[in-house]
Amino acid sequence: MTFSPTRELLIGEVVRLHAREGLVDPATLRVSMSDYKPVGRMFGDGYSRQNDRFDMRRGTYADWLASRGS
Repeated sequence: MTFSPTRELLIGEVVRLHAREGLVDPATLRVSMSDYKPVGRMFGDGYSRQNDRFDMRRGTYADWLASRGS
């Protein structure tokens, strides 16, 4: 789907995954976060290591409405 000359949306289905031994639990298909060493794409030739991982709870729309007093 094209939104503009510079914006597109691609939706697909993952049918195969290659991961090093021990990274994905075959029973649950979950990634071992302690063994995963992701690299993030920045821009151009830029990449970054993802050493400072943290979780941030995402609120629901209902939470957002409640915070506004609506």
